[in-house]
Amino acid sequence: MKPLEELLEIAKSAKERADKATEGPWSYDLDENEIHSDCMQDSSGDPAHICEMLKPKINDNHVFITAARVDVPILADAVIDLITQLKDAQGEIKSLNTFNTQFTRAAKISWGGLYIQVEQLEQRLAECETALKKALEFGEY
Repeated sequence: MKPLEELLEIAKSAKERADKATEGPWSYDLDENEIHSDCMQDSSGDPAHICEMLKPKINDNHVFITAARVDVPILADAVIDLITQLKDAQGEIKSLNTFNTQFTRAAKISWGGLYIQVEQLEQRLAECETALKKALEFGEY
């Protein structure tokens, strides 16, 4: 698969070419071996002539060319939209990762301070227990 930026450029170029082409959809006239625009009319009111095909019979190329007038803009828009959505999602993920990293750091700092306080309390408790034992040994209590 091509990189996203390359796909985006291809889609934008295809969309630009499609926007410059004669309005569609197009159809193939088997009798005249021509492609016409179904949205435009010539001076006689018939569908506007787009181009003549070189082969006298309809083949896969005729089908592809006439369908491309509708397919290319739809697909180009879809690719552009999907890449935009993907980039937005990647930005949100990056923001969440940054938030998570900052939250984790803050939690460590916060827990670190709490840990020190617990150690100090445990040390003070041990000192109190020692003092109590001594006091009990000497019969002060």
